[in-house]
Amino acid sequence: MNDVNKVKAYNDIKSYLTDVQRSELLRWLGLDLANLPPRLRGFNVESEFFTILHFLQSCKHMISFDEAAPILTQSYTPDCCLVLKNEEKIFVEIKSTDKPIYEISGGNLQKKIGFAKEFGFELFFAIKHDNGLWGLYSSDYLQSKNRKLSYQEDYSYSKFKKMFGSQLIHIPKGIKIESYYSLDKKPLAGIAHPFFGNLFLYKFYFQDLLILEVKEENEIDAHYSQILEALQDAMSNQFQMEEKIDEKTIIVTEKLLEDTFFDDYVFLLSSINHLLNNSNCMFDPTDFYKLLIEKRGDTSFGRDHVYAAIQFMQKNGVPITIWAADNKCHTISDLID
Repeated sequence: MNDVNKVKAYNDIKSYLTDVQRSELLRWLGLDLANLPPRLRGFNVESEFFTILHFLQSCKHMISFDEAAPILTQSYTPDCCLVLKNEEKIFVEIKSTDKPIYEISGGNLQKKIGFAKEFGFELFFAIKHDNGLWGLYSSDYLQSKNRKLSYQEDYSYSKFKKMFGSQLIHIPKGIKIESYYSLDKKPLAGIAHPFFGNLFLYKFYFQDLLILEVKEENEIDAHYSQILEALQDAMSNQFQMEEKIDEKTIIVTEKLLEDTFFDDYVFLLSSINHLLNNSNCMFDPTDFYKLLIEKRGDTSFGRDHVYAAIQFMQKNGVPITIWAADNKCHTISDLID
């Protein structure tokens, strides 16, 4: 078994193992844990892409190609074939980069274009840029840019929103969230922080007006904090303050100091990344994708939940706007319908 197959084997089974079992499997396979994350990126990026498409409900069919069989005929197959809701059929190559520029060799690109032409399908490249956002570019566009793409120069030419129905969400500055944690109190909806303890009180403000307060009596509303993880991640980068009340209690205050834009799928991914799997480890895209398949796509969380949370904030005075690929502002009811 070569190293690539070893990494794939580990990635396929790790979500079902405890930490001890994972360590033993790594030892048995002869893999170095320190060098593993970048090697897993390629497997996880495909899982993340398919998960996004599922949540966006943009495809009638998603067909993933096996990497092994094409070797027998030396075929340069793409990663998947998608049939969109409008019946358009496209081939997609799924890539990611942790560098400012994504680049593909000319020979490799031409062979993949040639394969796509045999089927009469247009070839696209879905690129996860170094900042974590996804772009979708035709092979013709990639050729016109001398086979090099960057977020800074090319993202405005991405067809991701137009073809997959993703929306851009604008959230204004002025939001403040206070999260109260305790080492000995019961957690709201099982929400806990690895260092601060259990979340027992959650307060959401806009312009210093209390919009939402979640405590034990209305614990069901704690799902808003889970849905808005992406917002809190952005807020923590702009302003975060920790205030220790006593030995077991701490308040974490976060603020949105600047108007901020979010692609809607970022809320989905951020929520997934804060979940724990059966081994009490944080989910990664592959873990969740497998769970999604096991449940045949039936999950308790989707894009409608994100829009419902936004609608709640809008009704309570937070002027959030949503922009679609047509560059028009849409209402929540339009998007949910």
